Amino acid sequence: MHCDPSHMVPIAMTSCQFMEEAVMSKVTRESPRQYNDHASIEDHVQIPGAAFLFVSFHDRCATTEEGDQLVMSTSADYSENKHVFSGPKENWINFKVSGDSLYYKFTSECMSDDCGYKFTVTGGLLDRFNTGYLILNGVLSVPTVVRELPLDALWNSLLYVCCKQTGQQRLKAVQLLLKVMQTQLRPGASELSIDLGLLKPLWKLFNTMSRTNPPERGTIVPSVLRALTELFLIAESLALEWGMTHEYMVMLHDEEDVQKVVFQGLKNVAAISLALGYKNKATEGFEALKLKKTSAGSDKLKGKELSAHSSQAQ
Repeated sequence: MHCDPSHMVPIAMTSCQFMEEAVMSKVTRESPRQYNDHASIEDHVQIPGAAFLFVSFHDRCATTEEGDQLVMSTSADYSENKHVFSGPKENWINFKVSGDSLYYKFTSECMSDDCGYKFTVTGGLLDRFNTGYLILNGVLSVPTVVRELPLDALWNSLLYVCCKQTGQQRLKAVQLLLKVMQTQLRPGASELSIDLGLLKPLWKLFNTMSRTNPPERGTIVPSVLRALTELFLIAESLALEWGMTHEYMVMLHDEEDVQKVVFQGLKNVAAISLALGYKNKATEGFEALKLKKTSAGSDKLKGKELSAHSSQAQ
């Protein structure tokens, strides 16, 4: 950076705004599982208004190498921006092309147990996102500049970007969040400048992704999930360093979820205590709750009887 560090503040904040660039619609296409021999599938994807298309492949894409191919191009005759994919998952590399249309053709020579192809095409506008990312990544790499930045505001903006964007753009936003968090580690930081409680939406996303992408032998964990795992490991380290572990855990979890866990815990304690013939606060609480429910049920029954008598009298 060849300018006064203080001049980088508006540049950094503007870069964050660039990263908020709207993502257009997505289209996903995939081949049948265990596709037939001599298969031939040809089609195209168009996202009107897109300045560019980003093509991302599923982690399990695989075909018989060379014999079975997926050909992609921005022209119907496959002469412009041609990409050919075949073989194991390592060969299926995401790419980006200009324009709003993508043509693809899949051909196979023999029946296969491979998963075939699955890809998602995402439309983008002016690609200001990557411009903002490159600038901000450079800014956060210079310690003298970082000291001048309003890290709390930058943190808030990046979290918004991370929640709004998806795929590779979300991954890049997480990478920048990690850089911001690295600046908060002691002894480099005199105080914690960022609010870890704002990670709550990403914590929910992380839990959802963990449930829908359970680890399996021989499979690759999605890159965003790996990045979020690292993010929360560092967040926990920060909470430990700054002596706010309890506050951090409370901030991440919903009050309703905590109540459910506590209730289940008390229920377990009460059940064990009753089995041992021992009374405590847990057993007393559940006995009182049982009496309350019984009383409420009795009152409800009496109300129904009175209503029935009134109807008969009329």
